[in-house]
Amino acid sequence: MISKTIQVLSSLSKNERLIFGGALLVFCASAIFISWRYYNSKTIVVPAFGGTYIEGIVGQPALINPVNASSEVDQDLVTILFSNLLQLTESYRISDDNRTWIISLKKDLLWDDGQKLTADDVVFTIQTIQDPNANSPAYNDWRDVLVERLDENEIRLTLKTPYAFFMDNLKALRPIPKHIFADIPITNFRLSNYNLEPVGSGPYKYFSFEKERSGFITKYQFEINPKFHGEKPYIENLSFRFFNNTDDLINSLNQGSTMAVGGLDIDVIEKIKRDTEKFQINIPRYYALFFNLSDASPLIRNKEVRWALSLATDKNKIVSSALHNGAMIINGPIFPGLEGYNQEFYKKDTFDIEEAKKTLAGAGLKSTSTIDLVVPRISFLTDTANIIKENWEVLGLKVNLITVDPSEVVSQYIKTRNYSAIIFGNILKSNPDIHSFWHSNERFYPGLNLSLYNNKEVDSLLESIQKENSPSTRQKKLTSLQQKITEDQPAIFLFSPSYYYMTTKNLNGFKPSFLASANDRFTDINKWYLKTTRKFK
Repeated sequence: MISKTIQVLSSLSKNERLIFGGALLVFCASAIFISWRYYNSKTIVVPAFGGTYIEGIVGQPALINPVNASSEVDQDLVTILFSNLLQLTESYRISDDNRTWIISLKKDLLWDDGQKLTADDVVFTIQTIQDPNANSPAYNDWRDVLVERLDENEIRLTLKTPYAFFMDNLKALRPIPKHIFADIPITNFRLSNYNLEPVGSGPYKYFSFEKERSGFITKYQFEINPKFHGEKPYIENLSFRFFNNTDDLINSLNQGSTMAVGGLDIDVIEKIKRDTEKFQINIPRYYALFFNLSDASPLIRNKEVRWALSLATDKNKIVSSALHNGAMIINGPIFPGLEGYNQEFYKKDTFDIEEAKKTLAGAGLKSTSTIDLVVPRISFLTDTANIIKENWEVLGLKVNLITVDPSEVVSQYIKTRNYSAIIFGNILKSNPDIHSFWHSNERFYPGLNLSLYNNKEVDSLLESIQKENSPSTRQKKLTSLQQKITEDQPAIFLFSPSYYYMTTKNLNGFKPSFLASANDRFTDINKWYLKTTRKFK
């Protein structure tokens, strides 16, 4: 057959052979194209296993332990290495009075060292957090909760009083292994090597870390945890590199030795030259100008003056100039998008110099009045303060800016409440529980009521909202709460900076527009992927 074909081809003229070759080429190309189209129509793109992902972070890990982790670096790594209680839960039951929760864990849970993960670990973790000697950031969330082991897979949690947002506490709790920590004195927890070589239950497990002779940790490497209870991650190799400063971090991204960075200010992002995907994410946090309502100055204590100063604060200019449009304007105590947020009460909060002048005239403000404004020495905050100073001085008010090193703001001013007004940030929860920021019991350090705000009606609403389990009733109370706080104007709410996450364009499976906190970007890291394949539908 082949010899006959060769004979036929040999008998053809040169032009005939060219025509035949062209036709054969067209036929082959058409066959390939038709096959490709058929294959594409019958298959879909799906994630594939493999690849290496390296994120860069400014800072150092120190306490990769859910009980003690407080820095953003530690919280990032904890989220990857430790599952939260809800992820470990098979089911739960709540009593009619909303005070008792029965939590049933999934069966056959394991720590990444192969030991069983049981109710004993959960009970141990909660009781450790409740010990004041542990100095856990989660202490206030768990101090009044009685925890009991019912059997190997079940626990009972009894609340002193009902808490409508207790589900968030469960989501934030990441159990630690009792078999690792039970024999370590609680006062020595922070000294344990397991803080840097953790045993966890998340999608990845600790593999190794590298450090310089100075002790600075330069790299952490993780591997897939084969004992993980959930879906196996797609990304095979996961690493973090650590840097002393932002410039070194940006250079690393530009040079290709890291693939992702998070939490950069918008002006720093402009230094990134590498082609990246920019995710702009909302996180429930804001900056505000807090008036110290216990200040003896009639300027601060006069509500009409505070309203006038709010009207004279150009938030649009602040966001465009100081934040380079990398922030969302905030006008009240409830973060936009959270349960209970009601925009109706914030329509009046607009920039209006003429209205501000009229309001001040009615309040009897003297042109010689001076206000001291404390501001952390951070570029976007000092730029914000200068815009406010410019706005207010149009009213005839003299503004004395007191810029302070960020590391000294708490010790010199927040602890003592030694300020007339201060620009500072609040980090909120993913629910509308703002008790710690506005209840009168929180007026003094370590409370977070920076305005020293004292309104008994507001106190009552804050307390009842925490206990109210009816969504419709809670909505009414939240509406009333926003109305009363905004009417009193204890602070000028300013803006919420966007959280930026920059990654190489081959990262898939990550598409959030809202995160409860920055470390929550890793909650579904097992669903991220760098490689793809096709499979038949």
